[in-house]
Amino acid sequence: KYDAVQTKSFNLIGSYSRCEALTGLRPTNEALFKQYRDHLVLNKNLDPDVADHLVHAYGTTSLRVVEIGEESAKKGVAMGVNQRIHPDYPFLKSEIAYAIREEMVEKPNDIVCRRIPLAFLDQGRAKEILPSVIDLMAKEKKWNAKKIEEVRKEAVEDLKFMK
Repeated sequence: KYDAVQTKSFNLIGSYSRCEALTGLRPTNEALFKQYRDHLVLNKNLDPDVADHLVHAYGTTSLRVVEIGEESAKKGVAMGVNQRIHPDYPFLKSEIAYAIREEMVEKPNDIVCRRIPLAFLDQGRAKEILPSVIDLMAKEKKWNAKKIEEVRKEAVEDLKFMK
């Protein structure tokens, strides 16, 4: 048996910054947020509101979300590129790809209601983007036409209850 707690001071991946890992100095949360935001704006060419959203929603994992978009763009695949899913909101197509690949999302409403909670912010816009979300999911999951239609009907019906 152990005499002391072994993981008390152990940081989980993503819970510390590069600066802290190298120097042991811990920046404030505000400073760390600003560093990631500035990196996404200056180095990844994202709009400030998009960068704010990504850092707030994903923390240090926001870099992985953006990498998925960059990888997709290099491959010439529309799935997951770092483009807004709707011009009025800071949500990106790469967030959909991230949700499918990393968070095991199975249904379009998991995306529009939970991952990018547009259904709760603006149900009209959620209905507008639903076909493109289904299209992106169908490409990623290799759905056939029958499955696409089945998922579309279920998503439209379930979206009525999201408020």
